[in-house]
Amino acid sequence: MGPRSFLSLLVLSLCALSSDTVSARSGFAQEFQSLLYAGRTDEAASMAQTRIATAPDDDNARFALGAAQFLRAIEKLGQGLHRHGLQSTYQDRYGMTGLPFLRLPVPDNPNPEELTYAAIRDILASFVAELSIAEATLGKIHAEDLDLPLNIGLIRLDLDGDGKGSEKESLWHVFKTVTGAEDWLLDGKVAEKLLTDFDASDVPWLRAYCHLLMALAEFPLAHDWQQAFDATFPSIFHMPGSETGRKFDEAVAVARARLAELPSHTHTSRPSGMTWDEWRKFQSSPEYQARMRISQRRQKYETRLGIASIADLIAFLHLMNWPVVEPERLANVLQHFEAVVRLSRQNWKLILSEKDNRNEWIPSPAQTGVLPGMTVTQERVDGWQEVLGEFEHILKGTKLIPHWRFDEGINFRRMLLEPRTFDLVLLIQGSAAVPYLEKGPIIDGARWFEITRVFGGDSLRYFVWFN
Repeated sequence: MGPRSFLSLLVLSLCALSSDTVSARSGFAQEFQSLLYAGRTDEAASMAQTRIATAPDDDNARFALGAAQFLRAIEKLGQGLHRHGLQSTYQDRYGMTGLPFLRLPVPDNPNPEELTYAAIRDILASFVAELSIAEATLGKIHAEDLDLPLNIGLIRLDLDGDGKGSEKESLWHVFKTVTGAEDWLLDGKVAEKLLTDFDASDVPWLRAYCHLLMALAEFPLAHDWQQAFDATFPSIFHMPGSETGRKFDEAVAVARARLAELPSHTHTSRPSGMTWDEWRKFQSSPEYQARMRISQRRQKYETRLGIASIADLIAFLHLMNWPVVEPERLANVLQHFEAVVRLSRQNWKLILSEKDNRNEWIPSPAQTGVLPGMTVTQERVDGWQEVLGEFEHILKGTKLIPHWRFDEGINFRRMLLEPRTFDLVLLIQGSAAVPYLEKGPIIDGARWFEITRVFGGDSLRYFVWFN
C-alpha cells in the first residue's frame, strides 16, 4: 500500500469514526429528550451515566447527566413535600406557600404522611446533597463545543412520585408558579416553542443555580427553627399529631362545611333598575336582612380561609428567633454565594464570546433568546456586572449593608462566619445588628437604584433568569 492509499484510508476511517460518534451523540440526545419529556428523570440520569461509562470524553452526555441530576433534586424536593401533604393551592402568592421551597406546585395528596420537624430538615438536607451531586458533575465539563438541544417547555417532573409527569408537573408550569410569571409571558403554547440549544455558557449558569439553591437551603438548616415550624406549618401540611394541627384542620373543615351549606351568591347591592328611594325601602325589609346575614356568614368563613396563609406568614416572621445549631452550614452559605458570583461571571464571559445565534437560553445583546418578552441589551449586561460587583463587595466585607438606625454598616460576611442567634425583628430594630456594625463604605441605595433601573420594572425577573 502506497503512502497516498494509506492516507486516504486513514482519512476515510477517521470520517467514519466521526460519523459514528455524531450519530451516537444524536441518538443519545433524542432518547434523553424523550425520557425527560415523559417525566422519567431517573431513567434519563441512568442513561447519561451509561453513556459516560462508554464514552468518558462525551461532555454532552455529562451535561445531560448534570441537568438530569439537577431536575431530580427539584423532583425529590417536590416528592418530599407531596408525601407530607403540602397544601400548595392557595390563591395568593404571599402566604406561607410564598416561602422558598414551599412554592412548588405539588399535586394534592389525599393520604399524606404526618410532617415532623425532623422530616422537613431531612427533606432540605437531601435537597442540598442532590444539588451537590449535580454541581460536581457539571464541574467536570471542559468541552467548548457543547451542544445539547432540549425543549424546556416539554420537560416534565414526577413531583408526586407516581412514576409519570402530568401537564401540571411540567417544568414550565413549575417555573411559572415559582416566579409568578403572567400568562402573556408563559403559557402552554409559549412553552411548546422553548427549544433551547444548551451550550458551554450554560454550564456555569446551571452550576451557579445549584450553589444559589444550596445557599437558600443551608441557611435554615444552620438554625433551630422548630418553634416557628410548630406554630405555622400545621396550616399547610398534614400534622394531626400536634394540637395546633388538629385545631387548624378542624377550623378549616368547619369553614368549608359552612360555606357549602350557604348559597353561593347573595345579592346585597342595589339592582340597576331600582331607584335609590326603592333601595332604601328594600334595605329595611326582612328579605334584605336575611341576605345580609347570609353574606356576613359567608364573609366570616371566607375570611378564615383567605387570611390564614397571611397570618401564618406573619407568625413565621415573628418567630424568626433561631439559635445556631450547625455553624458550618453558614460558612457554606458564604461559599455558595461566592461561587454564584464567580460562575455568573464565567457564564457571561462565554456568552459574550459566542459567534452563533441559535436557540439561546441567555443571549448576548447580539443574539436572540428563546424566552418571549425578555431581552438582553448591553446596558443590562453592564448593569448585571455591577450587581455582581456590589454583591461581591458585600460577601468580602469590603462594603457594608446600611441600617436605618446607624451611621455604621453591617458586615454581612461576619454575620455568616461569626454567627449568633438569628432574630429578624431585632435585626431590623438594630440590637441584633450591633455586633456586626463597622465603619467603612456602605452600599449606596441611590446607586443601587440606578444600577437596577436598566431592567425597568422587571429587575427581579431578570435576576431570577440571570441567577
